[in-house]
Amino acid sequence: MKTLFPQWDSILQSNPSLTIFSTPEWLNSWWNAYGTDKELVFLTLEEKNLLAGVIPMYREPIGFPLPPHSYRLRLIGDGSGDSDNLDLPIFPRHEPAVMSALCDWLSAQTTWSVCCLDTLPENSGALGFLIDELSRRQWPFRTARTSRWYIPLPDTWGAYVESLSPEFRPLLVRYPRRLESRHRCRFIQCRTRSDLQKYLPALFELHQKRWELVGESGSFAKEERKRFYERMSEAFLRRGWLEFWILELDGAVAAAQFCFQYNKSVYLLQEGFDPKYAKDKVGYALRSKMLQHFIQQHFDRYDFLGGTQAHKLRFGAVEGTYVNVHFAKPYGPGAVYLRYHHRAERTRNWLKAHLPPQAVSLIRKVRSVSIS
Repeated sequence: MKTLFPQWDSILQSNPSLTIFSTPEWLNSWWNAYGTDKELVFLTLEEKNLLAGVIPMYREPIGFPLPPHSYRLRLIGDGSGDSDNLDLPIFPRHEPAVMSALCDWLSAQTTWSVCCLDTLPENSGALGFLIDELSRRQWPFRTARTSRWYIPLPDTWGAYVESLSPEFRPLLVRYPRRLESRHRCRFIQCRTRSDLQKYLPALFELHQKRWELVGESGSFAKEERKRFYERMSEAFLRRGWLEFWILELDGAVAAAQFCFQYNKSVYLLQEGFDPKYAKDKVGYALRSKMLQHFIQQHFDRYDFLGGTQAHKLRFGAVEGTYVNVHFAKPYGPGAVYLRYHHRAERTRNWLKAHLPPQAVSLIRKVRSVSIS
């Protein structure tokens, strides 16, 4: 993979729809952390001795409802809950040829049942050509849309504050001033490897502490995720993409926010705060400071990524869309898999529409227990 980095960078620079989640730095870090028990399926297409496209995937067993030795293809980065905006790095105007070549290759393979390409951005350059190719070949496929949320950043901090509801503004203006009047506040942007070695463990600890208080395991209970953050943050630091910020109160770490920036967008990946400072709204104070900085640096958006939470709306976030595309060859076990999951999805949607939220939550818990 590393030998392709220079040409891969050329694709990224020429294709504005691609995000940091399609960079070799992100995908290589993810694979090194999570790929030990997975089978790499890494495809490239060259035209006139130039790299026209990269298809970074891996193969894994599916399980029920398919028979043993049935396999699914997924994009590298998918499956751990860390990646959004996954896409296919392809030079603009080469998408039809790459999508045709991909389907030709898949048609000749017998070691997969279904291909699942999740969280493609709605403006993906490859998405429409992939759908066209699947339709032309009459391969069964399903698409589903999920929400993402981001803040369009205005030209000035004052304009941003004015766009918020009057009830919410004090959390970003008055509360941070009150915090600085009561404590010795220090906002730290991690800029060196020694900063990472000092503050990444603090992020892990703060995040875990918060979730363990409510009986949840937390994102960093798994060592693989810690390794991923360590590798990825060092790679991003070298490229100047890392936006990892810390708030210290009286010399103690009170809040942390792990972001990165790419092509004028800032992406929030993880955050944490010390619960003993909850009444001081330290998380709001840190985000306020960071948003001011990003606006001053003329970034276009602050991206919360996937998931729908009410607090994103209070920050003035607007909704975008990811597209999931699952497909298979006709008449094979993958087609059965797609029908099964389509029916299951329709059942879940019906239950959400007709049952009270408490009942839906209980069903999720029972299903989680039965799977584990």
